[in-house]
Amino acid sequence: LFLKLLRASEAEVTRARLPLESLGVDEREVAEQFVQARILTVTADHVQISHESLFRHWPRLAGWIEQSRDELRVRDHLERATRLWLDSGRSPDSLLPVDRLPLFITFLENPGTVAILGPLEREFLTASREHFTNQLDNERLRSARLRRRGRISIVLAVLTSCLALVAVVAVVEALLHQTQRSQQEILMSGITDLIMVSRWL
Repeated sequence: LFLKLLRASEAEVTRARLPLESLGVDEREVAEQFVQARILTVTADHVQISHESLFRHWPRLAGWIEQSRDELRVRDHLERATRLWLDSGRSPDSLLPVDRLPLFITFLENPGTVAILGPLEREFLTASREHFTNQLDNERLRSARLRRRGRISIVLAVLTSCLALVAVVAVVEALLHQTQRSQQEILMSGITDLIMVSRWL
């Protein structure tokens, strides 16, 4: 709960307001105990750490902050990206780029880090992962279709080459046959002429 109520930059950690509606039932019960102890402050719709001096004077909180500083920075980046996604009307173009997705997906797979995310950030990460998975599936289908088309093109090229070869062979045979017939006709004509000449003699 307390890590959700913090913002971490490179230089400092500050308190943040958390909408009450983003708290689960268990978190609300815990928050109520800390509100009674005046460690947390609740307004009509938000909860926050009462004083930033707690960061220095409460050793357990200081330890949590030190242990989770990197996760808090990543979470803050994720929150900004989620806001941009929401402001764009949940446009797929505003989802996490594929090359950055693995870094953030570890948040979803690790129960310790997923706990510091709000429901909108979890939804944003899930949408980014699903979008990436869908793009990957579409790319695989497109590649398979291209491979199939490539194989079909090769088969068609081979068939075309075979048909062209058969056509060339048929033309050559036809020319040879015509040449032989022409030669036979010439020979027959010559023999006929000789027979005719021999009869005259």
